[in-house]
Amino acid sequence: MSRKSPAAIEAIRRSKAALRKGEKDTARRWAEKSASLAPKLEEPWLLLAATSRPHLSLHYLERALAINPQSKA
Repeated sequence: MSRKSPAAIEAIRRSKAALRKGEKDTARRWAEKSASLAPKLEEPWLLLAATSRPHLSLHYLERALAINPQSKA
């Protein structure tokens, strides 16, 4: 995706901020929003992985890896 949605970028920013504050449920909601707005971005899937249970985290990590196979994250 060459052009990033400003709304998706804002949702990513809010998700990261909530995660830093320890607000996992809020972080997850913002990550879900960003993933729905920009499903071809890697970062929303990484945030979903960070806010999910282990089984679901693996699914989200696989999705992120499919988007960016060279990712170091």
